[in-house]
Amino acid sequence: MQKFIEDEYETHKQKRKSEVYGAFIETLSCAGVPEDLIPSYKTFIKEIKMRSGCEQTVKRSGSRSAYSQEAFYWELELTTPRHGDRPFEIGHIDDNKESQADD
Repeated sequence: MQKFIEDEYETHKQKRKSEVYGAFIETLSCAGVPEDLIPSYKTFIKEIKMRSGCEQTVKRSGSRSAYSQEAFYWELELTTPRHGDRPFEIGHIDDNKESQADD
């Protein structure tokens, strides 16, 4: 089920869950798996939701759609990746007391 979700659902084609589940059932039926051993639609959806998050959104919709799901950086380092959707969207204030005392 995991491999099928990765290969069929998590693609840029953005297939619907029910469409992917139908193909999943058809593949298992052709492979000779008994009907009582095929996972239900509810189980299939639970498995998709367990995998959901930033990585799945990137695979389905692209990196810009996943901006809102990425980790927030509280402190900036030289290794911190770029963030914000537009220039100057995020401002950073230096509230260090020592730098104010030097002025």
